[in-house]
This record gives sequence, C-alpha cells and structure tokens, in this order.
Amino acid sequence: MHRLRILLLLAAPLALLYGCGPDNTQRALTATADVIAADYARLHERAATLGEQSRALCSEPDASTLSDARQAWQQTMDAWMRVAPVGFGPVQSQQAAYKIQFWPDPRDMVARETDAQIEKAAEADDGALNLDEASVAVQGLPALEYLLFPDADAPLATLEQPGRCAVLTS
Repeated sequence: MHRLRILLLLAAPLALLYGCGPDNTQRALTATADVIAADYARLHERAATLGEQSRALCSEPDASTLSDARQAWQQTMDAWMRVAPVGFGPVQSQQAAYKIQFWPDPRDMVARETDAQIEKAAEADDGALNLDEASVAVQGLPALEYLLFPDADAPLATLEQPGRCAVLTS
C-alpha cells in the first residue's frame, strides 16, 4: 500500500507530461525531482538522528534513551521506505540499497553477521570497528533493528553485552 502511494505521488506530476509543452514538462520534472530530493534529505537527517540516539543510548543506557533510539530507528525506516522504490538517485547510483536494508534474509545473515561483529568488537582491545569492509548484512537498518529490538526480556541488559554498543554505534 505504501509503495502504491509513492508511485502515485511520483506518477501524478509525470502524468502531466502527456501532451504538455516544454514548459509544463520541465515543471513536472522539477516537481518530481523536488519530492524525491526532499525524501533523500529526510532519510539523511533521520539517519543522522539515529546515529546520535544510538550513541546516547550507549552512553547512558536507560528506558528513555532506548525508547528514543527505537523511535529514531522507526523514523529512519519510514524515511527509507519512501526512498526505496525510487529507481534512481544516490542510493541506486552508489548501489547502497543492500547496505541500508539487506532484504530478503532467508538465511538469517543479519543476525549471524551482527553476532560475529559483536564478538569481534568484544575481542578488540579498543572495541573499535570498521564496518565498511564487513558484510552488507551488518551495515544497515536490519542490523540496527536486531540490536535495538532484541528478543530478550531485558533489552537494556542485552545492550551491556561486550561489543554490542560498538556495533550499534559503528
């Protein structure tokens, strides 16, 4: 349903192109580009907020910072869902879609790769990680979801697992 709304939103200005002169065509293309650019900007802002909230959670793990980080994750996912169906733009040209949302994941690669990175961070002397060379399964929103919404009864205790915050904030 969400994709249908996005497609209709994109199609409405493009429908104006049919039988239009050059001025109307340019206006329709500009309007469409403005909508898409705004969605990309929103995704960027929401992802930055998610990073800030994740760092705040790891600095002061409590129910409030966990709630804030989870809300930031949901807002970032919502922003991503607006951009995901667009077949062009930075995400497509940089082939970053799987880095943002590795899906489908029938072999549970997100959990396996994230757990491997948690273990790697726990074993590192400084706890620092560079996920740029890690699997795309651990680089995006599903990995953050795995970290922020664990199946545990005590999610804050889960966050205290050595290496977990290093992965979350990387």
